[in-house]
Amino acid sequence: MKTYERAIIDVAKLYLRDYGDTAVNYADERARTLGAAGDLRGHASWVLVIEAIKVLSRTEWPPDATLH
Repeated sequence: MKTYERAIIDVAKLYLRDYGDTAVNYADERARTLGAAGDLRGHASWVLVIEAIKVLSRTEWPPDATLH
């Protein structure tokens, strides 16, 4: 796993710990703020965090999913 991938997962875990069920909302607010300010890399990073939050908070997985 690359450093930036690890960082994305770590931030997603922190947001889930701190914000629980509303973690996606807070991360989305951050992504929108950065996007509106013209920080496209920051926006893209937070979109990845949002996706990581969604994956980490899943309670059901597809039958063909591989978990590590």
